[in-house]
Amino acid sequence: MSLETDKQVKVRLPVGDPLPAVIEEVDDASITLALLLKSHLPLSTFKDRPATVEYADSKGLHKVRCTVVGEAPGDRLVLTREPEDVVQRRDYFRVEAFAPLRIVTREAPPRTLETSSHDVSGGGMLILDPHEIPADTVLDIQITVGPGDPVLAVGRVIRNTGDQRTAVQIIDMSSGDRQALLRYITERQRAALRVAAGRA
Repeated sequence: MSLETDKQVKVRLPVGDPLPAVIEEVDDASITLALLLKSHLPLSTFKDRPATVEYADSKGLHKVRCTVVGEAPGDRLVLTREPEDVVQRRDYFRVEAFAPLRIVTREAPPRTLETSSHDVSGGGMLILDPHEIPADTVLDIQITVGPGDPVLAVGRVIRNTGDQRTAVQIIDMSSGDRQALLRYITERQRAALRVAAGRA
């Protein structure tokens, strides 16, 4: 999966921590990002400076070398882009999110659990699990992320944390469902930022 609009990424500027962002416009030569956190320095500071845009997909972590062209209204950053590098590891943003879940275990006999997530990322989730489903159990998961049909995923239990919470890795999901989940994560992150800034 290549860079596309609405994809959640990280942008690394010459100074400071990487900033979460969402792609608003992209083509073969440039990228426009909407930052989800404010830079501690004015964006104009970084004009003509190098930057790196990072995102994850099934192939691993992609790093796109860029140069900052300038800023745009609303905490937006315009970059020119160079060819991508791929680092073979996964990297997803994780947010606290209490999304309703319906889980059916792939075991004999199967068990059904109506529960919720504690936090969610594009690669997995921590779920509330009073039954402590055993490690390596494969799960069919329905995730309610808003009105309409739920997001569907196949997961695998990684471990029980000992406090009725279970870590689940997403091992299969359609591209459309993954994009819906990532949009939900982005919306949750933006909501958290508004609360932190006192704008809720």
